Amino acid sequence: MPIYVGTNKIKSIYVGTTKIKAVYVGTTKVYSSELQYYGTATSLSEARSYLAATSVGNYALFGGGRTSSGYSDVVDAYNTSLTRSTPTALSTARYDLAATSVGNYALFGGGYQSSDVLKVVDAYNTSLTRSTPTALSQARYRLAATSVGDYALFGGGYTDSDYSAVVDAYTA
Repeated sequence: MPIYVGTNKIKSIYVGTTKIKAVYVGTTKVYSSELQYYGTATSLSEARSYLAATSVGNYALFGGGRTSSGYSDVVDAYNTSLTRSTPTALSTARYDLAATSVGNYALFGGGYQSSDVLKVVDAYNTSLTRSTPTALSQARYRLAATSVGDYALFGGGYTDSDYSAVVDAYTA
């Protein structure tokens, strides 16, 4: 339960120079600076593995993956109230893709489908509108993605025949 002073949410409480980890009123915890398990949210719209996840604006996005019957192009979006919606699907169904965010965009890149290694990138803005920016320079799956400063990076992975050392950079 967050504590507010006026309309400002308290992020940290100190007594002198000592940071307080928790505040109780009776036996009820009313403040904690520690990570706490909240519970479960609405399930994904379909069961799948090897999917990718990132966030943009007020949404957490889960995209692609492998299902019991094939490959998924589904994107599930959760808002700050943990309500699930399903924006426009990825441009192609795939699994073993990577995701990261930069600026006002969530990016899903690479992946695998059937016997095809992919280099497609899908971008979702804060309104969950999908666009397709320039593809990765090299098709690959099982790659990694992260962000630093103004750049989203997709690195490594596996091509159709070998490991990759390529890093592609995107900027908003």
